[in-house]
Amino acid sequence: MFRFVVALTPLFLAIAAFERSAAGDPSASGLRPGDQVEPWNPIHVTGPDRGTNLCPVCTYLEKPVVVVFAKDTKNTAELATWLEALARKHRAAGLRVVVAVVDIGPDRAKALAANLKLTDTSLCYLAPKSGPKELKAYRIDPAAENTVMVYKNYTVAATFVNLPAKDGGRVAEVIEKLLK
Repeated sequence: MFRFVVALTPLFLAIAAFERSAAGDPSASGLRPGDQVEPWNPIHVTGPDRGTNLCPVCTYLEKPVVVVFAKDTKNTAELATWLEALARKHRAAGLRVVVAVVDIGPDRAKALAANLKLTDTSLCYLAPKSGPKELKAYRIDPAAENTVMVYKNYTVAATFVNLPAKDGGRVAEVIEKLLK
């Protein structure tokens, strides 16, 4: 009996891990390093693409990009402000920052944009029809407060889930490596 249990333990652990990720484990949110980013069309309220629904992947091509999918929280506002400073610092190197707030519409997006005064960061919201498909393509777990991905040349270099704004330096470290 003991051998039977020991032999099946790895199987049960694998099933449990799969069920956890399928059931909404926020730590599994987002594309993983090495994954390729997909085209998507958020509605930009601030930043260089303000007033458009341009695809960041198609627009910024091989440039380094920080893309954030986040809920409308105080931490998201603080993270967007922190990333704005990072975008300004590395503007000449081509860094782009896109913050897509996934649980707001146009009115709240405009109010948030007016409050944050972002110029180098694209604050966006998702179109009601295409948003769910785009979140699925990026493997965004709805339980996650935020999912931050850094990519260059269409390839994800790092993913952070539920990143507190005070830990934004972790994103900056990845950007510094990508820009070398």
